[in-house]
Amino acid sequence: MKLTNLALIAARKRQSRETGFVHYCYEHPESRDTIPLFENFCFVLALFKTRMADHVLEGKALLNKLLSFQVGNNFPIYLHEFPLCKNPNLSKHIYPVIFWLLKDFHVVLGEDLRTALESLLKVLPKPFLSKEPSSPEEWAEFLILAQIEGSSLEPALQKWHPTLLSYLGHQKQEKFEPALTLYDLFLGELTGNFSARALQNHPIHLRASIVQSSALPAFKPLPDIYELSQPLSLLWGGKEKLHSLVLDTKKSVDGSTIYLEEGLVEEEIELAFFLSAHPENTVRVNNQKSNTFQLGDTLEIFSQDIKFTLTLSLLSGEGRFFGHIFQANRPGQLLSRKDSFDCYDWKLSLRTVKRAGPCQIRFALENVVQKELVHK
Repeated sequence: MKLTNLALIAARKRQSRETGFVHYCYEHPESRDTIPLFENFCFVLALFKTRMADHVLEGKALLNKLLSFQVGNNFPIYLHEFPLCKNPNLSKHIYPVIFWLLKDFHVVLGEDLRTALESLLKVLPKPFLSKEPSSPEEWAEFLILAQIEGSSLEPALQKWHPTLLSYLGHQKQEKFEPALTLYDLFLGELTGNFSARALQNHPIHLRASIVQSSALPAFKPLPDIYELSQPLSLLWGGKEKLHSLVLDTKKSVDGSTIYLEEGLVEEEIELAFFLSAHPENTVRVNNQKSNTFQLGDTLEIFSQDIKFTLTLSLLSGEGRFFGHIFQANRPGQLLSRKDSFDCYDWKLSLRTVKRAGPCQIRFALENVVQKELVHK
């Protein structure tokens, strides 16, 4: 019921009094000029899931309007684009909404709507996964299909950290924390435990009605500081706030060694560590405030009650290097725009002043407070 309430709140904030539709634009989220078909179908399902008479009547009226925009086995992305259907996969997203409307509310739909939805479900292509999911968005699609087919949810549950309340893998960033996805809402509903960021008003809530309740899964304990993958990517924090430190480089990485290829290089950033720039996260160099560092210096990262030390050293080769610490946005930051100066990360970058031959840079990260080696 929590997700139904979140879906209704998000929809009501964007609902027009004049049209009755939810107005939202994917390209410009702040705009209220366009009417997306998918979010409005999800709004209908949320209205039905409240099981309140006035909401069900509103949902039926809205559903009748939406069905008028069917074009063969698909729908336009926005109402104003009718009859043009630019996204051939949109119908696969709408399929689960129609499926659950028929399965759970066939009695209250009425004969005309029920017949119309049954006919629509026959022509809509059923969603499927053609490859192994590799992102929270793809795992959300897996869960949608698994709930429709009644198959095991276990593969998707293995990608979830039950304490950090986060997807375990590469994901996009939204301000200081990982971007909220439907996968986060799925796991919040399945476990009954939502992160603070999952409960803040967000456009993804418009799709929350697709999530169905299920039995509480069991999770194996995981460390509170979790290393996601190679190259280095760490998550720590908890329900209220999630922190991360990631290594970004186009160079070859093997364990804690970064290989810099042969060739004349001048004034080039070879690698960078991005630390979420929460106000309580600070970086010091050799126990002093500084915005520069050298190879061999100790970079101290303070975050809540945790302290990391990061050191970079030249393992082989020759070259001149210089480190810089400043605010910037990591790759994958959704709110990064050319016309905005907002930054949500500390960037700890290593710049090559000059080198000609191949080099190997070694990094070591240690959790000093817990005396536990995180990555060595």
